[in-house]
Amino acid sequence: MHCLEEFLVLGQNTGTERLASRLETLSNRGESGATGREIGEEDDGEVALQDLLRHVENVDAVSGEFAGQRCEDARRVVAVGRDDEPGVARRGGARREGRRRHRRRRAFRVEHGASDPLHSLRGGLVAQRMSDAVDEGANVGHGQGGEGPGSYGGHEPMDRDRRRETSRLGTEAEEAAILQSPVPSPQSPEVKLALVQQPATSDLDANLARGLAAFDRAADAGADLVAFAELAFHPFWPQRHATPETLAHAEPLDGPTVTAFRERAKARGVVAVLNIFERDGDQTFDSSPVIDADGSLLGVTRMIHITDYEAFHEQGYYAPGDHGLPVYDTEAGQIGVAICYDRHYPEAMRALALSGAEVVIVPQAGAMGEWPDGLYEAEMRVAAFQNGYYTALVNRVGPEERLTFAGESFVCAPDGRVIARAGEGTEEILIVDLDLNAVPTSHARTLFLRDRRPDLYADWLAR
Repeated sequence: MHCLEEFLVLGQNTGTERLASRLETLSNRGESGATGREIGEEDDGEVALQDLLRHVENVDAVSGEFAGQRCEDARRVVAVGRDDEPGVARRGGARREGRRRHRRRRAFRVEHGASDPLHSLRGGLVAQRMSDAVDEGANVGHGQGGEGPGSYGGHEPMDRDRRRETSRLGTEAEEAAILQSPVPSPQSPEVKLALVQQPATSDLDANLARGLAAFDRAADAGADLVAFAELAFHPFWPQRHATPETLAHAEPLDGPTVTAFRERAKARGVVAVLNIFERDGDQTFDSSPVIDADGSLLGVTRMIHITDYEAFHEQGYYAPGDHGLPVYDTEAGQIGVAICYDRHYPEAMRALALSGAEVVIVPQAGAMGEWPDGLYEAEMRVAAFQNGYYTALVNRVGPEERLTFAGESFVCAPDGRVIARAGEGTEEILIVDLDLNAVPTSHARTLFLRDRRPDLYADWLAR
């Protein structure tokens, strides 16, 4: 008899206590890796191991006993089994695996039409029950008061085929429960974000070397996602009007900067959000390439709104972005980018939320005294709160030809709080932990986006 079937029979015939005891025995004897392989002989190991967790939850829900410790035991069994699998245990493996579960659950919601932020994210009781032990596809809605298929309480025993069928994702009740509630994963999908606040000079090779060294230091500190400021590897060219000489410094996406970071991202297993002076044919752009942890170039966001005023003569340098505002499905979550001036447009910030962004990186070139005190933070706090994602503004720092850049990079949580700040005028790497579970449970995702009236907005804004 395979282990999963044994657990199901134990749960049905002898109740919660013996099942919990069996889980403890497996954990203490270190058999969990073998358990995963045994189950994998008949079914996909990942699915079957999650069935085990679902069963533990169902039994405890019926018996009315507290499930937390038993589910923790089950998670230990599953975790050790996964660590034995090739390719899973990378740097930061537990946190990375939590994010993988988060992404799989999000993919399920997309497939079933629940990724639209207007979808009502309700079902708090179900979410609370699932939060400790159940991954995507959890067998919820079964077993309250001992009723419903799969509850194993107050019903005749089911045959093996029916048990297997009801333990799988796919019933309408299961899908409905998942679509109604934002379910935290057993291991929080935590992302360690690093914002590189550094100066740049006219020595482009030295700028690139400095950036790569900072990337390595961030990776050494455990970063999953590293972001750089606007034109991080160049002087801020728009301090002066554009000339053929300055425009000649633009480089393509297969140029030295992106190529070097793609190689480094792959070597370190870390996501990178850059900002470069990009050339594409006869046009140049203010661009943020997004590189996944395997070194693949997922795409590029180009600044859409182009300004021009004293010491920010950007219209001579940049064509308006023509790629829209994509959200990138990275190893570190759903990442959007709003480059510098674009952050001033609420329509752009809302568009990123509607596309499912969990973190919005804002590469910035903000000078000292450019705006009233506190305005940078206020703007990003409101954007985070109204849209239900993390905002992360990463600024240049240090004196240049006509401007002194302030630094003071910072991160705001989906509830609008500033959760980390870098210093004014300091060269540093700001590192902060982000809990992506805060996104679907935010006010914006549960209330504001749900209650939008897009049928009215076109007439209001088309002027």
